[in-house]
Amino acid sequence: MQHENLVTPAQIDEVIQYTYTEERCCIKRLNGATLSLELCFINLAVIQHIADKKSRLAADTFSGNNGTETSPFSIPARIKVEIPPQLRQVSFSTLFQPYRHNDGTETRPKRVLIWGRAGMGKTTLCKKIVHDFYHNTLWRDLYTRIVWIPLRNLWRLAESCQSIGDLLKHEFPCRWSVERTHETFHDIADDERTLFLLDGLDEVSSKLADDKILRDLLRRPNIIITSRPHPTRLPLRPDIEMETIGFLPEQVNEYLSRIAGDQAGQIRDFINERPIVRSLAGIPIQLDAICYTWTMKRFPRDNVTMTALYIAISRNLWASSALRLEKKRNGRSLTIPKLELSINWEIEIIVQNEASFLQELAFRGLCEEVTEFSVKDIEAIRKSMHSSDCIHLLFLRVSDSSIPVEDRTFHFIHLTFQEFFAAQYFVLCWSQNKRLLGHQRRQAGARKGLPVQKALGPLP
Repeated sequence: MQHENLVTPAQIDEVIQYTYTEERCCIKRLNGATLSLELCFINLAVIQHIADKKSRLAADTFSGNNGTETSPFSIPARIKVEIPPQLRQVSFSTLFQPYRHNDGTETRPKRVLIWGRAGMGKTTLCKKIVHDFYHNTLWRDLYTRIVWIPLRNLWRLAESCQSIGDLLKHEFPCRWSVERTHETFHDIADDERTLFLLDGLDEVSSKLADDKILRDLLRRPNIIITSRPHPTRLPLRPDIEMETIGFLPEQVNEYLSRIAGDQAGQIRDFINERPIVRSLAGIPIQLDAICYTWTMKRFPRDNVTMTALYIAISRNLWASSALRLEKKRNGRSLTIPKLELSINWEIEIIVQNEASFLQELAFRGLCEEVTEFSVKDIEAIRKSMHSSDCIHLLFLRVSDSSIPVEDRTFHFIHLTFQEFFAAQYFVLCWSQNKRLLGHQRRQAGARKGLPVQKALGPLP
């Protein structure tokens, strides 16, 4: 192969940047509108510098006293938006600045581990990093390119990729032949000025723990890894470990001022007067849900409980989902005015099949500690519920809409919504005297602290 025929790194860099389209990097609100990245507040706090202390993922932070893994549905894990006093906040711009060790020496971190619970903005973090790097010159003095890899993609590429270079060719398709790009992609993978952004380690770390490409990715000298809290035996070796911590109070106020318009003051008072709602408002998707539902006539404003709040939010989301699914009533297509005039039980009847599907999906996931559902998971529960319809249910989010439907995965907009539907499933079985499947009974009964069990007592 002649050297002059090879595609240059600069040409591949153009392909990489072109792949980060506005659609791929945009943030969608529940109403379908695009949210400005200026309002996507990402707050990071340093947990520890690993050179001075054992990695949190390797420690017992995510284990019980007996060494078993803690469920992501445990009560401490469900709502965590307060900023612990020992954490030190940092900004994007200072993420790679040198830090001082206990022994007085200084090191610039190159391997960063960022973990955050569901709905706390890990993928939004990736989108904002990519946007600010290519449009606001973030870290341009340190890196030439950012290679964003949603790690869930390794599932569908495991057989066709033998190296990181092969993976990059799939992630960043270009018009040139394999012969002209093969060596260049491998050079980029090994370049010290390539920053790998590895999103969603928790989705692959157990079942792909021995995957060669995953382990090679984790050995890159310059990486940012995002993950939900979980124990892992993979060789992460981070220089610094951080946590996403949700919106700060002043950011909640700014979000409301920009999004809620004339109603911002009312929503702000509603949130500030209720401690539980105030903690929820720090979670971006929950704050969006409150804003989205606020104008409902039956939105609970007096003596509100969490159950009443979630019921109100879910009814509004169901009404919008019914429109997306092109549901009909009495043979006629639904419209927004018709839905506004509908009473609650009418909407419940219209979406009865979809609600039953979500309830069983949520409960099975809770019992098996699954938060990311494949197309196979969906079709195993409801043969009549096509995976393509899931994108119309506002309670679910597709992990990556750019990949083929059969390769997509779905998750609830927040763990608390999964718990909400799981509780509905349990109550339905209880009220109709239906017995849970054997494995569900055993698994649910073994999970101490699950919201369904806490709310309703021992399982029958």
